[in-house]
Amino acid sequence: MAFFDKINSLARNVGDKTGDAIEIAKINARIASERGAMNDIYRQLGEAYYAHRINGGEGEPAEAAAMYSQLDQRTAAIDQAQKQIVAIKAEGERRAAEAAAAEEAAKAQKNAQPGVPVADNGTPAQGQGMKCPQCGAGLNADARFCPQCGAKIEPPAPEAAEAQQGRVCPGCGAEVAPGMKFCSQCGARIE
Repeated sequence: MAFFDKINSLARNVGDKTGDAIEIAKINARIASERGAMNDIYRQLGEAYYAHRINGGEGEPAEAAAMYSQLDQRTAAIDQAQKQIVAIKAEGERRAAEAAAAEEAAKAQKNAQPGVPVADNGTPAQGQGMKCPQCGAGLNADARFCPQCGAKIEPPAPEAAEAQQGRVCPGCGAEVAPGMKFCSQCGARIE
């Protein structure tokens, strides 16, 4: 069953990426169209200035203001389209990060030993990374800032970290969940 779940997840990811690529291609085509129209306006503006000069006119031709307005509108449309592309890419990265986190959680659940309770107290086990409280991105245990959103990471208070740790096996030093009578790592009796 897990195999099919993985295939479905992969298909969704490919579908999302393909949909994003298609949307970005449409937006890029719109940007190219706006730039082409701007080039036409620039040409018309140049022709208007030249004709105005040839006819002995001083200053700007009368139609220049309207052309400037058209150029401003098209520039704003290009800026808006580029912001849409950035938003689509950011959303795709967010979905990919969520999918990776879900896959990691599934791997951790699969690798958990049967019969041994898995405590999720919000703090990472020794050797595992932390999660950013702002965006949920995975962090190294010694991280001071989140590499995804830039949030400052406050280290847990030492006494709080010690209080959240479970008991320790006297035989091997492994952390033992509350209520366990024997160590799941070495089998030693926990007193």
